[in-house]
Amino acid sequence: MPGIAFVGIGGTLIAFLLFVWGVQRVRAERASIAATLEPVLAGLVAWLWLGESLSPSQIFGGALVLGAVIALYAHTPPQLAE
Repeated sequence: MPGIAFVGIGGTLIAFLLFVWGVQRVRAERASIAATLEPVLAGLVAWLWLGESLSPSQIFGGALVLGAVIALYAHTPPQLAE
């Protein structure tokens, strides 16, 4: 039972609070872009640490997400006229 509580609190509440804290420190756009990396990083950790195998389509999907994140970070939004 303590393990279930730890996963529920550590995996959900603490992660959410850290995300909210991070959004307060950086712009929301940047935080949401970085949040899209979560599945890719989870797959990478599962492959490296847990020995999971990734299919070619999963690797391709991860590469697409990484490419989109890089493109979004490189794009500078236009300045609004005041």
